[in-house]
Amino acid sequence: MFKGLMTSVSGVRGVVGVGMTPEVALLWSGGFGSWVKGEKVIVGRDSRPTGRMLNYAVKAGLAAAGCDVEDVGVVPTPTVALAVKRRGAAGGIIITASHNSQEWNALKFVNSSGRMLSMPEFLQLEEIVQEGPLRSVGWNNIGTMRKWDSAGIMHIAAITGIGLLDLRKLHGKKMRVALDCVNSAGSQVYP
Repeated sequence: MFKGLMTSVSGVRGVVGVGMTPEVALLWSGGFGSWVKGEKVIVGRDSRPTGRMLNYAVKAGLAAAGCDVEDVGVVPTPTVALAVKRRGAAGGIIITASHNSQEWNALKFVNSSGRMLSMPEFLQLEEIVQEGPLRSVGWNNIGTMRKWDSAGIMHIAAITGIGLLDLRKLHGKKMRVALDCVNSAGSQVYP
């Protein structure tokens, strides 16, 4: 059904303009919006140049299904998963092709527990996308879209608040730390 698109429990991915198109992103996000029954969804992405275009299509598909969307912008993948849990969302969509080269992009789906979809959950989503019907709400029930710029800060606070490190012992130490975020999502978040 989807030429040039790879589908698996890891999500759907393809070369942008070949397998991964705005239409594909719209269809799969509309299917996800149907799967979560029009509830709130968190959307985030990596820094790939094609991410912005796909982000618009994803948010449109979700809003058409009646989902309120919180866009966390360019953030690391785990930030979206944590944001789903912290904000009480029904799920999340992460626009990232991870280790694949720049011409690729993908949609990864997160359930309400902040975890990637299980195989049974993904198969339910795939069935909705392939067989329908997709949820479509009237003009007065279109989902809202808003930006949430502090999701990365929330994630860092959650990590530093775990208590595994005694940060007081580190103060005053002459430590050097190198962090290479490869000019991607982490470079937008980490201090």
